[in-house]
Amino acid sequence: MTQNELLTALKHEIGIPDLCFNDDGVLRLVSDNDLVIDLEVAEGRLYVYIPIGRMIDLDLVMARMLLSANMFVRSSCGAAVALDESFGEILLNRYFDMETLDIQNLVKYLEMMMSRAIDWKERLLNWDPDGDKEAKGKDVEPNVQMFKV
Repeated sequence: MTQNELLTALKHEIGIPDLCFNDDGVLRLVSDNDLVIDLEVAEGRLYVYIPIGRMIDLDLVMARMLLSANMFVRSSCGAAVALDESFGEILLNRYFDMETLDIQNLVKYLEMMMSRAIDWKERLLNWDPDGDKEAKGKDVEPNVQMFKV
């Protein structure tokens, strides 16, 4: 699938005819609850990343919790937790091979990833270093289905 084919399929699948990649090659989606989802095509892959927190708030215990989420991706629905030092953000991110990308599965996955990102944002926002220090996975049903541009 090419970037243009992806764009056409996404426009149809999520019902937003005005979707477009910006000059930097990024397609930004904003959920109905203001969660930002960036999609970028590079080197035959689709990269998806969602900011879930700011690095300035990161302490050692929180970093351990976030890194434990990467173990078997149990708390991140297949995405990795990462730090973007250039923007000072904590991200959930994942990539997909453009050759085998299925648009319906991608949209379902984005909904799950957004649900998990909302959980992580809330967890980081309400972080109590003396409270639960483990990133415990739980089954997440998608509850975010609407996009806006």
